[in-house]
Amino acid sequence: MAFKIRASPLALADIDESVEYYTREGSPRVAAKWLDGIVATVLSLQDMPKRCALAAESDDLEFEVRQILYKSHRVVFHVDDSEKGGTVHVLRVYHQARRALTEADFSG
Repeated sequence: MAFKIRASPLALADIDESVEYYTREGSPRVAAKWLDGIVATVLSLQDMPKRCALAAESDDLEFEVRQILYKSHRVVFHVDDSEKGGTVHVLRVYHQARRALTEADFSG
């Protein structure tokens, strides 16, 4: 079963911020390669998203969040399989070196 992928505005802003950083600190080529990789990682969640580990923050939140890693970033997401086909909600794309996410990090 292929899950639908929905990215939150915050996740899209996180990706934009990272692309800007890699463009500024590396090069447009580095940024494009990173973007291709993060998109491929997110799209891989269409198949068996629950194969990914629960994020540590899941214990402190009122909903289950999982994560998949791409280089130095964590893609933090929630799996909703209550609707037909299921949906993966990408909540944040967060650098691993940052502090743990809190509930406030999931609201705009």
